[in-house]
Amino acid sequence: MSSSADVIAWRCHICDREFADAQGGLCRSCNRATCDICWGDQPAFLPRRQTQRVCKDCGRDTLGADSKRSVTVHEAIAQADAILPGHAAPEGERDPRWQAVIAVAEFIDSDPEAVWSFILRWGCSEDGDLQAAIATCALEHLLEHHFDAFIARVEESARGNFCFARTVSSCWKFGQSKEPGRAARFDRLKAALRGRTG
Repeated sequence: MSSSADVIAWRCHICDREFADAQGGLCRSCNRATCDICWGDQPAFLPRRQTQRVCKDCGRDTLGADSKRSVTVHEAIAQADAILPGHAAPEGERDPRWQAVIAVAEFIDSDPEAVWSFILRWGCSEDGDLQAAIATCALEHLLEHHFDAFIARVEESARGNFCFARTVSSCWKFGQSKEPGRAARFDRLKAALRGRTG
């Protein structure tokens, strides 16, 4: 009998080896499937499901060899949409859903509107783990850098959708959202949502 860890879900773009979720992930630069053997960097000291690494090809590019292939925000979103909503990885294993959300969030500075559309679509999911990924990897960082541009839309969406309210309730404050007036507004929103989301 095979366990969920034995299921082949990926094929490495470098060595063409098939691997299960726990044996690789998506490269943060090219956003392509990469097995554990073909990583080009050292693992970070972060929980595995939130760690995103660089493949050997992109790692070489970072060191100055070839120019690295750039992924556009629309490609990152399309790749994330292809695996979402999906299912949470077993505890302690790399979660490709979280990595896909992180890959989209890399565009918060350059393409906040496209990232917001992605956040709104997947932040309304009924899946609590996906809500947490959207909240902690994307939405709180969108508000960190673009609070004034998006807070009214966040408030409206959270008041109109219970699942999105739960996503917002999982956010912490960083950057702009920690500034006194903005922090007070965000705290009022979260307090209003607390009664609805339990």
